[in-house]
Order: sequence, then C-alpha cells, then structure tokens
Amino acid sequence: ATSIALDWINRELYWADEKRKIIGKANVYNGSSSQTVISNVVVSPTSLIVLPCQRYRCFMITSPKLPSLQWLVQA
Repeated sequence: ATSIALDWINRELYWADEKRKIIGKANVYNGSSSQTVISNVVVSPTSLIVLPCQRYRCFMITSPKLPSLQWLVQA
C-alpha cells in the first residue's frame, strides 16, 4: 500500500495501492469484508485521505504526474 487512512466512525481501514491502481477497504478489527472500492484508477493513487462525515466518505487522490486533486464521494 502506498497510503492508508482510517475511517474511525465506520471502523474501516482504506488503502491505496499504486502498483495495482486500486483503493481498497477492510474492517479495522479483524480484516473482514476486505474489498476493492475503486479499481482501474487512471492515475496511480499516491495519497489518500478519508473524511468520514455522516454517511459519506471522501477520497482525495494526488498524483506526481498531474498537479491536481481528485475527489470521490461515496454514499
């Protein structure tokens, strides 16, 4: 994983995998419910921030190739 972030409200750990170009998540306590949240990311994710607010999760992906931030809001 190139980056990890914790959703402390929903008790989920998120990670960005630059080589596989995915963002995944799993249960914090035992790793259960591991799944890919986003696959085939056009730009390899290098940084990840999860902001748990109510029922939304916001992911910020930065790339050294593109000087921009990309946001995904997942309900």
